[in-house]
Amino acid sequence: MDASDAVTVLFANNYDMARARAGWRAGTYPAHHLYGTTSLGGGFDVVDLRFSGADRPARLTRLTRHKLGDLGQQLEAIRSRRRGAIVYGAAAQELRGLVTLRAARAFSTPIVGVFHSPPAPGRRRAAALRGFDRAIALTERTRQGLVDAGLAPERIAVLGWGADLDFAGFAPRPPAARNAPVVATGKTGRDMRTLLQALRATGLPARLYGDRGELARLGPIPERVSIRPVAASDGSSAPLEYDEAVTADLRSAALVAIPLSSTDRLTGLTEVVDALACARPMILTRTPYFDFDIERIGCGWWVAPGDVRGWSELLRAAMADRDRLEEMGRAGRAWAGEHLNARLFGEGVRRVLLEALAASP
Repeated sequence: MDASDAVTVLFANNYDMARARAGWRAGTYPAHHLYGTTSLGGGFDVVDLRFSGADRPARLTRLTRHKLGDLGQQLEAIRSRRRGAIVYGAAAQELRGLVTLRAARAFSTPIVGVFHSPPAPGRRRAAALRGFDRAIALTERTRQGLVDAGLAPERIAVLGWGADLDFAGFAPRPPAARNAPVVATGKTGRDMRTLLQALRATGLPARLYGDRGELARLGPIPERVSIRPVAASDGSSAPLEYDEAVTADLRSAALVAIPLSSTDRLTGLTEVVDALACARPMILTRTPYFDFDIERIGCGWWVAPGDVRGWSELLRAAMADRDRLEEMGRAGRAWAGEHLNARLFGEGVRRVLLEALAASP
């Protein structure tokens, strides 16, 4: 593909991709949150669709409770469509209006969407799904959910979403201090009640991200647990900035705790891939939405949902052998380098986009 044949990729997400791309170019933001668009190659021209939370389409989006997706970005995609273009959405649900038009043959540009979790069932939803020329499922469980919802299997590709291992914030550091704490940076879909109960039972040092008032309502905060405040505007699981404090906390952690409150959708993935990139071991609530086994890799332990005793026992055993934790962290980083990283995801996205274009009339 030469420059004259460049494909215009109209790129959408549920947060500001232009701002994220500026951070990536400045070296302050990792490439994996740009979902493969930083490594498509010279045959692609990526256009970040304008994201706004304050204009009229944004207000209409809120009024419709996102049932039609992000109206502003979709309207811009309609205005920007041209021959040789493709719409690519990193949050497929934000393209609901466009795919409905595409399914009705009222929108001629091919559409590719990334699905983190399966869509809710329903005949209308199934009809709209047919508007996706290709779907990228982040896990096999999500792929099966798409098939069950009515999307043809041949239109679905499963791509593992992994970290940008070249990002400076993930650069290797010396081993964690012997008194390093347990760290939990996740904010969405977390079972902090269970983790706090386990920390009270073990008395181990920890640093948790969240609102102190909300966490205190779950029970007394143990003396050795510090809280890193999270502003209301920072509640997204996909932050616009990778604060140096966050990556510093991850890199210096003895281990990363990822307690999940729900196992019927994909949550915790960002914290998992960041922990792998930072070479930190983890304890993770068992869920069918991960296609890899952290225990087989040797980088962590599974624990059953809501299992306070299991968390307590694992935390005690893990923190009693700091040398082993270092070995486990290195094993996770090495595995990610071979099997789960931004480079591999980007290669997959390029392939899927080309397939969608080739199949489009």
